[in-house]
Amino acid sequence: MHRRFRLLWMLLIMALPAPWAGADEGLTPTFFNPRPAPGDIVLPMPDNAEMVFRAVRVPGSGFWGDQDRIIQIGDAAGGIFEGLQRTQISGSFPSADGQDWDIILAKYELTRAQYVAVMGMESLLAVSGDPEDQKLPTL
Repeated sequence: MHRRFRLLWMLLIMALPAPWAGADEGLTPTFFNPRPAPGDIVLPMPDNAEMVFRAVRVPGSGFWGDQDRIIQIGDAAGGIFEGLQRTQISGSFPSADGQDWDIILAKYELTRAQYVAVMGMESLLAVSGDPEDQKLPTL
């Protein structure tokens, strides 16, 4: 068992991207995108900031009802609130080849300032449960 764990750990480490990934492809790391990759969607923000997104391919040409889009999420040991669930994912944008769909996801966690730049301060104050956010005059 210990040998299997060690082998699994080694395979996981080998599968992780190196911190310098992208440097040899002519892509320049930035504070907002430390691991640039081909296909990154970069949204310029005020003060030279950036938000980075990735297109994730969703299989199947039909928007709804495609069996390839049914996934299982959750934890079998999680009880009624975290138990296994089957759900369907859908893409928001047709892929370039028209065979599948893409969903656009943020590549990194958003900061408050990035959220406010896109959604507005009123939206942050409306959805935030952090009392400190209510004291922010602006970001």
